[in-house]
Amino acid sequence: MGEMSPCYRATSFSSSPAVTERRSPTTTFHLIGVLGEVPLWAFYMVGIVWWVNDLQLTAFQLIMLGTALEVSALIAEVPTGALADRFGRGGSVLVSFVLMGVSMIVHGATTNYAMLVLSQVLVGIGWTFRSGADVAWLSDQFGESTETDDLVGKVVVRRHLITQIATAATMPFVVLLGWWSLRGTLMLLGVFLLVGGLIVRPLIDAGLASSARATDPVGERRSSKHHDGVSADNDVKPEEPPATIGSIFRQGRGVAAKQPVIRRLLLMVFVFGLGEEAIDRLGYQRFLEEGDFGDSSLALTGVLFVVLALTGAVVVRQVERRTETGTQIAVLAGGLVGLAAVGTIFVVFSPIIGIAAGLMMQDAAREALSPVTTSWANPFTNQQSRATVHSFLSLANGLGVAIGGLCAAAIAVVGGVSPALLWSVAAFMAAGFATVAVLRVTESAESKTST
Repeated sequence: MGEMSPCYRATSFSSSPAVTERRSPTTTFHLIGVLGEVPLWAFYMVGIVWWVNDLQLTAFQLIMLGTALEVSALIAEVPTGALADRFGRGGSVLVSFVLMGVSMIVHGATTNYAMLVLSQVLVGIGWTFRSGADVAWLSDQFGESTETDDLVGKVVVRRHLITQIATAATMPFVVLLGWWSLRGTLMLLGVFLLVGGLIVRPLIDAGLASSARATDPVGERRSSKHHDGVSADNDVKPEEPPATIGSIFRQGRGVAAKQPVIRRLLLMVFVFGLGEEAIDRLGYQRFLEEGDFGDSSLALTGVLFVVLALTGAVVVRQVERRTETGTQIAVLAGGLVGLAAVGTIFVVFSPIIGIAAGLMMQDAAREALSPVTTSWANPFTNQQSRATVHSFLSLANGLGVAIGGLCAAAIAVVGGVSPALLWSVAAFMAAGFATVAVLRVTESAESKTST
């Protein structure tokens, strides 16, 4: 992780037994990211070639594939986040892998557009079972403290770095599989996700068991119950009634209502989301159609994705070095939003080399922005509602993507691809101004904390 803070060294590389327990959750967290996110990158790389060249989907159809995914995620985000808080992170992550794996198998097995849309709905629902749950699980393993917030933020960023490198290493093999069969490759990626879910589930459960032993030694709770929930030295409080899904939801909503930083962060990710769907779908369509690569489309798209992943790794590495305080995160987020806007401008107005460069810029910026916003929110949440607040952030972003996708689809029907991509530019620029507002509130919150 480069230069680590004293907090990270103390919690990650000490030889004490308690710290040894903390190293395993970090490894598991990285593994969840690699096994869950690399197949999604590969699926999209193969899928975009299949959609544009073989199925020849229109700009409207491409955007609606993504919009269906986002609308389903939008509907499922808060309920699945609350389910993760209430019933356990491990089961939630496993369900995510299963749903997304099944969706990929269905996607590769059909050319019917309605079924393709349905498979994207499954991806959206599946994603929500993991979004926030794995980060909240990691936070639970380390315990609740100021040092934990900083450590979790670093681990989240490091996972993105590892995932990007793993993606770059995997793409050549995916291209080789794609030359055999695009649809067969999509289905194999689904099988890989199913196997990945079976791998990570017991690791998550083992981490939960280790955390429970570290924080609640055997017999401690049993002995306390014989004293009406209070130990002899009054260190153990009476057990609280079990949380319900409704109470978890209200708690997460209450955090957003009380924390100005969370409220404005929700606005920022919403506005940024308005521009994401158009560049996600139409940017790569423009790359393939302007390049007119023919039989080399898959190979060159694979090369582009390798470069995208490596560029993203470089940007994420810089993020990893700088996510120390809320103010630094805010400044970094503003820079990333601006880079996304500039990259999209390149995609709209440049020839093929400029399109590729623009896709690299905007994709790297957006990949790095995700862990930044997660780390930004963590210090303003508590352990009980953290997964739900993370889900709220995803909900706000998903709402923006869904609305923005519908707007971009309408623009594409009327004016074509370039005007729809300009919608993305406008949204990213507006998100930059929203980031400034969050920065000011973050500075105020930090000054109050320091005094």
